[in-house]
Amino acid sequence: MEKRSFDYTSFDTFSTTDGPFIRYVLFLARCPMRCIYCHNPETFVPSAYKTMTFEQLKKNYDDERTYFKDRGGITFSGGEPLLWAEQIVEWKKFMNGDVNICIETCGNVSSPFVEPLLDELDSMFCDIKFTNEEDYKKYAHGSLQRTLDFLKLVDKREKLAQNCTIREVVVPTINDNLNYIKKLCDIVLTNFKNIRKIELLPFHDMCTDKYQKYNMPWVLKDIESLDSEVIDDMYVELRKLYPEIEFR
Repeated sequence: MEKRSFDYTSFDTFSTTDGPFIRYVLFLARCPMRCIYCHNPETFVPSAYKTMTFEQLKKNYDDERTYFKDRGGITFSGGEPLLWAEQIVEWKKFMNGDVNICIETCGNVSSPFVEPLLDELDSMFCDIKFTNEEDYKKYAHGSLQRTLDFLKLVDKREKLAQNCTIREVVVPTINDNLNYIKKLCDIVLTNFKNIRKIELLPFHDMCTDKYQKYNMPWVLKDIESLDSEVIDDMYVELRKLYPEIEFR
């Protein structure tokens, strides 16, 4: 693996949902987990990977700066950016620190480069996929405890923690009920001092074509997309029960 390049599957040049303000988003290749609802299955298909050098990424980013001004920036998504922690740190050095960086992560990577990366981030999203180890293993092939251990490292960095949003995808028949999401809130309040933002994302089936393209099984093909009103109703109740949490 070249330290001065990234393997990626796609990029987005004008995102307003992947971090503060307007973002350039690079979807990096590979992920250690296999979530049942994964919307980017191409990250598991080596033939779908492309390579972007540090110089190419700098040019792409600089081309978008007129829109970012001093508030937006770049978001590394995936796949899993923690697998590319060393390269992200080195790219920031390559940019002479002149870049606002956000990541979208599952927090299930153990690496000596993770903590140095945390010290370079401006904001982040981290998924707590499910609220118990059994569901984590069954539906995501990952570990809740590993994610919590990662987030405790984030929580020690107060500024980053205050700009960290916990996400959970709400999937019909699995975790689409208030009691399940209350457990998520309890986990956040019990384990962290500074992390206080939660965002619930409604499951959708917009990725069906990708699974067909790559001849991969789509386990949730019979599950309908969740109406966003279900999330809105949950927020109404959760804000009453957990005033100390910011629901986004």
